[in-house]
Amino acid sequence: MGDKKPTEEQKLIFHYIDKRKENLLISARAGTGKTQTIVAGSSLLPKDKNIIFLAFNKHIQEELKGKLPEYVRCSTLHALGFGAIRRKYGDDIQLDEFKIDKILKKKEKSWKLEEEIPDYLERRNYLNQLKKLIDLCRLTLTLDKKYIPYLAEKYDIRLSSPKEIKRILSVLEIDTNDKKTVDFTDMIYLPAIDPKIWLFPQDYIFLDEGQDISRAQQKMIEKLIKRNRKTGNIEGRLIVVADEFQNIYSFAGADSKSFEWFRKFPNTKELPLTHTFRCGVNIVNEARKLVPDIKPMENAHLGIVREGNVVQEPIDGDFVLCRKTSPLVILFFLYLLEGKKATIRGKDIGISLLEMIEGHKTIGSLLAFWQNELKKFGNELKKTGILDFEEHSGYSLLLDRINVIIFLSKLSKDIEDLKNKINIIFSDEINGIMLSTVHKAKGLESDRVFIARPDLLPMRATKAWQAEQERNIHYVAITRARHELIFDYKWTDETVI
Repeated sequence: MGDKKPTEEQKLIFHYIDKRKENLLISARAGTGKTQTIVAGSSLLPKDKNIIFLAFNKHIQEELKGKLPEYVRCSTLHALGFGAIRRKYGDDIQLDEFKIDKILKKKEKSWKLEEEIPDYLERRNYLNQLKKLIDLCRLTLTLDKKYIPYLAEKYDIRLSSPKEIKRILSVLEIDTNDKKTVDFTDMIYLPAIDPKIWLFPQDYIFLDEGQDISRAQQKMIEKLIKRNRKTGNIEGRLIVVADEFQNIYSFAGADSKSFEWFRKFPNTKELPLTHTFRCGVNIVNEARKLVPDIKPMENAHLGIVREGNVVQEPIDGDFVLCRKTSPLVILFFLYLLEGKKATIRGKDIGISLLEMIEGHKTIGSLLAFWQNELKKFGNELKKTGILDFEEHSGYSLLLDRINVIIFLSKLSKDIEDLKNKINIIFSDEINGIMLSTVHKAKGLESDRVFIARPDLLPMRATKAWQAEQERNIHYVAITRARHELIFDYKWTDETVI
């Protein structure tokens, strides 16, 4: 725990790890030292046991290398899965992040898709939608044809006809049978579904960010935990840290009911971790409007929650958060005009924008195509009976991306200039002021956090699970701030685009 004195809640957690036998679900609020708690807890376990710490991503794994006891193995589930696949099917298996793209390219010919969708750009957009649904099928283990339409409807993907479902299943079959290459999703999908892929049984499994794992990852954990060889009964222990109110990745395949899955895991005791080391008292009070049981430390600084100016006030090191991307792009250029350094966090956002631009030779054709796609999407939603289609999450996300392209197009000479600007603006390296969507700021914190367009927190939702996600996003945004949380209710981007 370093210089921090353990709280009473942490002491109880350490007692259960050291003296008791139950599986543990640690319900940890934002900034409560959850990772440090289970790192410290891992040192209480016997050195002669198989112990693994499952980090949420490679970056966190690297950070933990020097913190965990040497007898505790640290890995991501993806790395663990990749190793297991190679162990079973050979070390020559290669990572190919374009595996599904290549399968779809071959299938495009056999499906005679060029005749079905003559326009190249519309055809590419269709294939991208197929790929998205294929990825979600793998992450959620939705492999039965009768459930795929429900998955498409949940994630606002415009594909659910019998013909399209048949196409998806054919791609999944090729992907599953190909043991020469794997992509990132295969690393957890194949170990989850293939009984021949074996995982080394673990006496103790520590898992961080348990609220954000997919059904495929849950299945891997079931295979990873030590069981009695004769009875199949669980003999290993599972110690999970999760915050059900920080589940904001359901749109990307995380199981929105993951917290409940761990809560119902056999012989599990739930313990709280509610005192935040991060946020000042007033910031905690703001967060408690959404999550009532988060608490400040007894000696916590007071903290400030106020209104401010998101254009003029931010300086190097400050975070500027927004629910959407397009306002951040406008702020980036406003800061540039004032001589301020800024970065929009999220290289993958830039990649998704470049994918939208791919194949277009002029800015005029680019804008015309996507505005027409947006109009068609709106008409499709109206046909299904959705009157407020502009509040639909899929429509709202597409509109946000199009607004980014519209704004940047006004500042670009041609398509290549537009691409260059996107590559420069979006990065995972923080430089100066960090502009970020709330999703990209998760896991980060700053002394001062500005909220741009607070009217978008929460955004309106058309589905219950999306409304829950919006509440969680609001909570995550508030709890990034250590000392000052600043809302700008006056600035808006709507008159610029």
